[in-house]
Amino acid sequence: CDCNLAGVLPEICDAHGRCLCRPGVGGPRCDACRWGFYSFPVCQACQCSALGSYQTLCSPVTGQCECQPGITGQRCDRCLSDASDFPHCQGSTSVCDPAGTLDSSVGHCRCKLHVESPTCSICKPLYWNLAKENPSGCSECQCHVAGTVSGIGECGQLDGDCHCKSHVGGDSCDTCEDGYFALEKSSYFGCQGCQCDIGGAVTPVCSGPSGVCRCREHIEGKTCQRPENNYYFPDLHHMRYEIEDGTTPNGRELRFGFDPLEFPEFSWRGYAQMTSIQNEVRIVLNVGKSSLSLFWVVLRYINPGAEAVSGRVTIYPSWAKADAAQSKETIFQPSKEPAFVTVPGNGFADPFSIVPGAWIACIKAEGVVLDYLVLLPRDYYEALSLQLPVTEPCADVGPPREKLHLPVTRFPCALASEARHFLLDGEPRPLAVRQPIPEHPVMADLSGREVELHLRLRVPRVGHYVVVVEYATEADQLSEADVLVQGPGADLAGRVNIYSCKYSVLCRSAVTDGRSRLAVYELLEDADVWLKARMARFLLHQICIIPTEEFSVEYLRPHVKCIASYGRFVNESATCISLVPETPPTALILDVPNGGSSPLLPQDPLPSADALTGVTLKAPQNQVTLRGLVPRPGRYVIVVHFYQPVHPTFLAQVSVDRGRLQPGIFRASFCPHVLGCRDQVIAGDQVEFDISEPEVAVTVKVPEGKSLVWVRVLVVPAENYDYQILHRKSVDKSFEFVTNCGGDSFYIDPQKASGFCKDSARSLVALYHDGALPCECHPAGAIGHRCSPEGGQCPCRPHVIGRRCTRCQMGYYGFPHCKPCTCGRRLCEETMGMCLCPPRTVRPQCDACETHSFSFHPLAGCEGCNCSRMGTDGAATPECDRDHGQCR
Repeated sequence: CDCNLAGVLPEICDAHGRCLCRPGVGGPRCDACRWGFYSFPVCQACQCSALGSYQTLCSPVTGQCECQPGITGQRCDRCLSDASDFPHCQGSTSVCDPAGTLDSSVGHCRCKLHVESPTCSICKPLYWNLAKENPSGCSECQCHVAGTVSGIGECGQLDGDCHCKSHVGGDSCDTCEDGYFALEKSSYFGCQGCQCDIGGAVTPVCSGPSGVCRCREHIEGKTCQRPENNYYFPDLHHMRYEIEDGTTPNGRELRFGFDPLEFPEFSWRGYAQMTSIQNEVRIVLNVGKSSLSLFWVVLRYINPGAEAVSGRVTIYPSWAKADAAQSKETIFQPSKEPAFVTVPGNGFADPFSIVPGAWIACIKAEGVVLDYLVLLPRDYYEALSLQLPVTEPCADVGPPREKLHLPVTRFPCALASEARHFLLDGEPRPLAVRQPIPEHPVMADLSGREVELHLRLRVPRVGHYVVVVEYATEADQLSEADVLVQGPGADLAGRVNIYSCKYSVLCRSAVTDGRSRLAVYELLEDADVWLKARMARFLLHQICIIPTEEFSVEYLRPHVKCIASYGRFVNESATCISLVPETPPTALILDVPNGGSSPLLPQDPLPSADALTGVTLKAPQNQVTLRGLVPRPGRYVIVVHFYQPVHPTFLAQVSVDRGRLQPGIFRASFCPHVLGCRDQVIAGDQVEFDISEPEVAVTVKVPEGKSLVWVRVLVVPAENYDYQILHRKSVDKSFEFVTNCGGDSFYIDPQKASGFCKDSARSLVALYHDGALPCECHPAGAIGHRCSPEGGQCPCRPHVIGRRCTRCQMGYYGFPHCKPCTCGRRLCEETMGMCLCPPRTVRPQCDACETHSFSFHPLAGCEGCNCSRMGTDGAATPECDRDHGQCR
């Protein structure tokens, strides 16, 4: 073998005569160090500092790396001036930043206490606001680490803003955003959602450590869902008018029944029997203030026949002429049980327009029995106020990815399930793996004391990296783990926060250095990672490294993908529901041309309620222009609607041609939302564009290496612009309420209705009345002053009726100690019990009709026969049937 014996292994060469070189040795004869190594024959790795040297190769003889100015050492890993802030060593005096320089007379820049970099131009981590008048150079960041992502205490160099968790706000991340409360260090999202009731609370914003909402009048409870004592929430049929309290067209009392066998559970005194004798009733409607003054009419009835019966409802103001009447047909379907019918009967007919005041309702029908009439305001049958704020992340029992992180697939990651070694209680153990739900990846189960996991990380190129841990945990408290990275040039320990993470999305945390600074590791080649914890209770998916120049806190903060609607059953899949931001009707909408690409991937597990299509902007086709005509010259705000599921936030260029070209930008933030995101275009410090020509052209261009899907542009008149155009954080539940709860004319049965229907109805009435209503139980008729909180029914004495318990039921007298009448078929006077003698009855019994009359009723009496002499059977005084009035 022709080999240099100083550079070969003991075997010298193989069977083909190829020399077998020692580690670090190269060449056909093994007679020189390989690239990146020095000092043959004991070849050692150069280990040049990536930040301190110009290249990673060193002198093959001495191992000296080629250092940048102000840096020294064989590996270029320390400052020439013996400063301790490598790699930000002082530079030459000609470029020293006077704001951060303490002294430049020594031939290099000597930085102030909180300043670094060769030119003393950058604040050290945990500091910001480089200022000449500051003796230390920079001010300390005021980050409240309980509210920052991964407990990072660093802030923006220019604005001092800290990196807040998803639901945390304030420059220092020390307050919850509106709609959230209880800032907690252990919470991954920082704060909990307020859960204030839509109608019961004045605002969705709560306060205090327990999240107390501000309630409307006479409503109480943390979330404002409970009436105060002696108050109640009415049902949606609270504008109820009893038919039996009406009159006939000529003003006489109505014939009404009160037999529970004929009409089970009738309300108030009874029910009106609509027959050929009495086919029309009139009721006075005293209508109070309503926000919209539009109503449906609901009638509770029984139709005992086999055929449907037609009827008509006419409503007119008591102060106007008949030509102001509103009249609508209705159909009473056969029903032997109490039922409801709504007028108008379909969504296309106009509702009744009824302003406050006294109105007359006239109902015509035959063959049905009517209990009461309800005015149902538009506030209820459209339920537009049911805009539910969504504040909670999706739970782990549902499908994943309703919230998403920026993808880290292009960075090196080590899967925990492929760990090399695992220790439990300090002893080697087989690694347990678990997959909580099918959509989650297989993860290493790190549960127990003295846990230690060893992973091998691939380092694609020399550089500085941030370490990110991805995990899930069912524990409620915050825990910590030590992370040790070992390799050539790196032997640094850090700590990572493991937050409570019981969501459908995995959580991420970055490793910090123990002083709330991001831990930055200089990695020269593949490295070993050790994760250690005294007490662990979490599932580890992977550990990734991200180059510092590409790292962004956005990799740690989850973003909304969609609002998920869960089915009624545990294993039922969820679907994305629409959360489209508002678009003013006055806005000019410039959609991308048809045939644009759809951003939704085929493997997307959550179908969207709306299809989102657009055009992909990516080099070489990285810009597109849309044109349109504005209705009139004026000032406009331009809003870009886009989808961007790949990159951290970047600035995209916009050119607005409005008679003359004006450049602008918008923030193309990370946006995995299936319905896209919006941002306004800013030109300088202006958000409004003065458009003087009818045609406007908007061009969007993305930078090299970036991409997004452009959906449309909104050109909004400045006077119609609102922040809700960009962001909408509530879900419209009105359609779900109308569909699922309006089937029985919006009667919400307290025994059978779903929780959603009951809760929504409560919110609607609380908002309609601006609070809860007083019980006002009758002090004599009720046996207590408290009423039912739902519906307001007071506890009545025996045979006392009404919500407030205000009178005896039919056939009883002597309120409040009601006793049965002793009058046979007749009724008695309510106070003293004297038997009543109704009109056209034979006295003194008063329980039969007089001659020439028929159809006895104990209250209305009898009706006159009114037979024609010419058409009857020769009698001097025409008679009729005593029951139905047929003339003989």
